[in-house]
Formats: sequence, C-alpha cells, structure tokens
Amino acid sequence: MDGRLVGLSKKMSWLLRHGAISAGVAMEDDGTVSVEEMLRHASFRGYTVADVRKVVEHNDKKRFVLIMAGAQLRVRAQQGHGQLVAAHVKQENLLEAMREPPQVCIHGTYLKHWDLIRQDGLKRMSRQHIHLTDLQPRSGQEKVSGFRENCELLIFVDAAKAMQDGCKFYRSGNGVILTEGFDGVIPARYFQRVTRKDGTEFAMA
Repeated sequence: MDGRLVGLSKKMSWLLRHGAISAGVAMEDDGTVSVEEMLRHASFRGYTVADVRKVVEHNDKKRFVLIMAGAQLRVRAQQGHGQLVAAHVKQENLLEAMREPPQVCIHGTYLKHWDLIRQDGLKRMSRQHIHLTDLQPRSGQEKVSGFRENCELLIFVDAAKAMQDGCKFYRSGNGVILTEGFDGVIPARYFQRVTRKDGTEFAMA
C-alpha cells in the first residue's frame, strides 16, 4: 500500500480497536461500525469507500473485515481491541473458542522486555487479550498475524497445560490466537522454551 493508504490503515486501527466510543462513532456489539459514518469523522476526511476497500483487501495481516448489513457496508477489526472498546463488544461475535489446544503457541516479544516477562509473566496490558500464533516465522516469510515482524524473542507457551488449568483460548478471523490468561496474565510456569527469532535457543534462567 502507498503511504496514504498506510495512514488510513493506522487511523482505522485506532478507531476500530480503541477510539470508536470516545470519538462518538456508533459501534455494534459485533465490533462493526458503518463505513459511511467512519468516513464522516474528521480524522478520515479525504478518504473514500474505495480507499477503505483497498486497505481491507491489501492489509498484510488481514486486520480488518468488511460486512454487509442489509444495504449498509460495515467494517471491524479482527482483534486487538482495547479494553474500552472490548467492554462494548460481545466476544462470541468476534472470536471462536478453541476446544483443543494448539500444538504450537508462540508469543513474540523483544529482548528489553524479557526480564520483566520472566518475573511477572505475559500480560495483556491495555488490550483485552494476549496475542499468540501457531505459525512460526521463517526467514523471508510474509508477515505473521499475532506478533510484530521485528520481534526478537519467541516464547513458546504450553497451551495444553494452561487449558487444563482453566485458561481459555480463542481464534480470531485472521488466525490470531487470543487469551485473557489467568486474570490477564500467562505466568512463566507455562513457558515451554524461549528462542531467538532465528530459532536458536535463549536461556530462560
């Protein structure tokens, strides 16, 4: 996408994940907003429905989805909602509960965060969920939904053990694995191993 559409994508991410309520844009409990109403907001001045369609179609992580509700075109973010928006959205309208644990469950992060994560576990922070993936990135691979492409460490989570202990996992429409953990945290005891992004082992101790 060109710079103009990248800018639109960022504005959509903010509105659909965090800002719709405070911006006064009506959001249904399935997380959708009217594209027409969104484009009337001052932040979206100069953009068109065609621009929105291009962003949804070409977004590398499939962050958004367009939905026809009768004659009205609506859009929503697939995941990543902040807690203010998440409180307005029914989770079952967005996510599929996972009945079986994924064989691989990875969270991508940065070296600078490791000491705190090792001590306090993975936290959802201001989001509703902790984001994970069951796709391990490879060199030269397209972007993987679930973590940033420039992350440095991969934390492998024992989803089966966490599920057995009562943790619930969900999958979003673009394949991201989501969990609230245990009161917003996946403790370090559920970490199976940690590697650098190139696959070399990283000492957890």
